[in-house]
Amino acid sequence: MDVRIVIRKNFMGGNLMLWDKPKCTYCEKEIKEEDVVFVKMRYPKRKGFTEIKAYLRNEGTFICEECFNSKME
Repeated sequence: MDVRIVIRKNFMGGNLMLWDKPKCTYCEKEIKEEDVVFVKMRYPKRKGFTEIKAYLRNEGTFICEECFNSKME
């Protein structure tokens, strides 16, 4: 059985492994449960049900609240 690890490029040019913990795109801080985050992504074309955490990790880039607030000022 051939097992392959899925790798894709995020918009900052880094590799994103399938089972890596999500990190802020700007400061590389690990995103923990219950953290407030902002996700940059395209609005999906299709509708349906999916596992939200997996979808966000595959289709979006995370920005922690501190970096988002500092970029807005």
